[in-house]
Amino acid sequence: MKIRRVLHLVGLCMALFACSPDKNEVVIALAAEGIDDGKELSVSLGCTHAEEPDLATAIIDNGAAKFRFIGEGPRMYYIKVKETAGWLKVMADRGDHVKVKATAEKHLNRDGTLYYTFSNVQVKGSEMHQEYERRNPDISRLNNIAPHYQNKFADVLEAMGKATSQAQRDSVLATKRGKEMIAAENEFTETVKKVYNNCFLENRDSWWGPLLMLDNMNYLSEKERPVYEQFSDRAKQSFYGKIAHDLLYPETEQE
Repeated sequence: MKIRRVLHLVGLCMALFACSPDKNEVVIALAAEGIDDGKELSVSLGCTHAEEPDLATAIIDNGAAKFRFIGEGPRMYYIKVKETAGWLKVMADRGDHVKVKATAEKHLNRDGTLYYTFSNVQVKGSEMHQEYERRNPDISRLNNIAPHYQNKFADVLEAMGKATSQAQRDSVLATKRGKEMIAAENEFTETVKKVYNNCFLENRDSWWGPLLMLDNMNYLSEKERPVYEQFSDRAKQSFYGKIAHDLLYPETEQE
């Protein structure tokens, strides 16, 4: 009787263990308007500047889809409609159960390929995502200081549009108004660069620095090396710090 009772308890414990959720599992429940039912969605690692394999897939039904996968720490994830471009960003840590609401809009590129944009995004259940939003650069002031070229330099843009050769375009830009437009563009570019670099360096002591750099830069080149070199050793040795290093110093991979 005692042996049977012990075996029964062991079996019960094993069953409970098998049914208990993995503490490293990430669950993302998505509610999205604008995506047709039956479409397959995927979630993969984001901000790596590489093609990443799917961590999970789901079929959207009644505007909803749920993903389950094992997380390895604080990570950026991309949710996308398979076989299309564009993605929805969600940050999550191990064990997070995240609820995401968004509005998706479908577009066609000139070559006929399909892509989605996402707006009205709401993310709940992820402290990492809230922290990401707090640490990201405040680009609202960039929108306020951005030169409105179509209005301010309408005459230059119109002349550029009518130009039929590079020589004619160069001639337009060589005028006083053309030079003013170039100066305004350069000034704005430098302002944007300063805002983003300041953000990266404000987060130099942790993995947030390289993550934000990877997130906000379309590609990394040697021009970003001076900023990267100001990151702490802790930041450089982080998951995203190592990715940024390999992109900034590709020659070291060949040695």
